[in-house]
Amino acid sequence: MPAAVTVCPHPLDTRTPRVPENLAYSLTLPAALASPAVARCAARTILEAHALHDVTAAAIQVIGELAACACLFTPSDSVYLSLSRRGAAHQPLRRAPAPYPPPSRGGL
Repeated sequence: MPAAVTVCPHPLDTRTPRVPENLAYSLTLPAALASPAVARCAARTILEAHALHDVTAAAIQVIGELAACACLFTPSDSVYLSLSRRGAAHQPLRRAPAPYPPPSRGGL
């Protein structure tokens, strides 16, 4: 009896392979108490999908700490997380740009 086929590859599947060299993801999260957990979970999934198992634990720790501080101290309502690889994985986390002040405040 022939072996069962569980998944047929799509003939037009042109997705970029998930390798460490093409790691490039960005997330904008609300500056809320749950956002550090979301950032850690997303980063863990992304790093493991790109086979970066050796840096995942340390990166998750750093991302959690930075996300907590960003959410706590940002004056805006959101924070921005970027995961990319430039020779080595790095995780810049910064607050989202502040909205423009209302015109009635004279631009201050």
